[in-house]
Amino acid sequence: EQPQNPDRHPAQPECRHPHGPLQTYHCTAGDRVDIVKKSTDRDAMEDALRAPDLQKSVADAIKRRLKKL
Repeated sequence: EQPQNPDRHPAQPECRHPHGPLQTYHCTAGDRVDIVKKSTDRDAMEDALRAPDLQKSVADAIKRRLKKL
């Protein structure tokens, strides 16, 4: 299993690591849009677009950001 990139935000509320589970935080769609606006990680944003149940506002922000990069 590959180590997690600390700059990426996991989709699940808990991630598995070699040292045990890691609790991740929950955030709002507005928080996610703010993260996207600052992101330069194209791969992470493309991964996020494939996430199930992604909010439309977040998907739209990702698509806008990808066009700017």
